Amino acid sequence: MKALTEMDKISLKARVSVSANVRLWWLGPTAGIFCSVVVFLFSSGIAGLAMVQCEPDGDVQFVCGPVSPEDLSYIPQSHWVVASSMEEEGYLSAVDVRDHNSIVLFPTEAACSRHDAATYPLCPDMLTDQFRPHGVGLRLGNNGVHTLYVVRHGAREAIEVFQLDLDGAAPSLTWVGGAVAPEVLGLNAVVPLAEGGFAVTSPRTSDVWEWHTGTGWEIVPGSEDIGPNGLEISRDGRWLFVAGYRGQS
Repeated sequence: MKALTEMDKISLKARVSVSANVRLWWLGPTAGIFCSVVVFLFSSGIAGLAMVQCEPDGDVQFVCGPVSPEDLSYIPQSHWVVASSMEEEGYLSAVDVRDHNSIVLFPTEAACSRHDAATYPLCPDMLTDQFRPHGVGLRLGNNGVHTLYVVRHGAREAIEVFQLDLDGAAPSLTWVGGAVAPEVLGLNAVVPLAEGGFAVTSPRTSDVWEWHTGTGWEIVPGSEDIGPNGLEISRDGRWLFVAGYRGQS
């Protein structure tokens, strides 16, 4: 059996999560937009139980905060992992792998938006209600500013796109746009494409789709009827790796 790498250990820790007694919503200044800090404290009884659940069990350490995480994305050259959770209306969290604590990034009462209408001209305005995020994918940028793609269920079946900024004590998100999926699709995983746009899996229709600013949604030829679930892309951007459950992968 192959020994676990440090990132394997981080992933395992982040997948085992419980509800914390404190949720800290933080968004730092981004492009001249200043957002506030909001802290929610629960009752002392629940707080005591949560603190017990967050205690290590031998060598196993637990991440406090995200409940039932669906997907994880490590932010390179940082101490942070983004986790998506569909619990209740859903939220995105940032997990600090140094102390295994987390903060909620979106949605918050101070959620920031700056619509990139040139890239996402048909996208409606930002919605914070009924978020229910699923798969996440990260496009690396420069100087600690990246782009996060998130599969959204709930209020609309869509890919929501955020600017992720590391220029602060913790990551911050600014909503910049997205693409509402055709009604027939049921999205699961998302990855950014090298030439722009993104690719997604749709288990409901059993295929893989791409989206680009100029052409919109198009099915990936040869992906029909493969039962896709997870999705990754090669470093050179030439190959999509699909986790299929219908007799092939």
